[in-house]
Amino acid sequence: MKTNALKATTRTFKSGNSIAVRIPHEFNLEAGKTFEIKRRGRELVLVERAENLGAIVEILQSMPSDFFAEGRVDLPPQERDFSAMFDEPVIKTKTKPAGKVLSKVAAKKK
Repeated sequence: MKTNALKATTRTFKSGNSIAVRIPHEFNLEAGKTFEIKRRGRELVLVERAENLGAIVEILQSMPSDFFAEGRVDLPPQERDFSAMFDEPVIKTKTKPAGKVLSKVAAKKK
């Protein structure tokens, strides 16, 4: 394993039914921490999960005071066609709650 600043080379290995990778000590990761793994093209990105909301509060407090100074502009909701997800056409109606439509589909699949 070669390390240079925060760049390193390592190999994967089999551990049970999983593929594992050794991460050099220089990256200062604690054993037992939980990480989310994301694929970004050919990259795998490890992101440490916050154990409580305190970490999130710290991140929000560290944001600049002029963040969203002009306000936030949200686009209006888009119309979506979900018919490809179901065996039969989805009927759009404003009188029935979505839960009833989904429960009919779920009942048919059983």
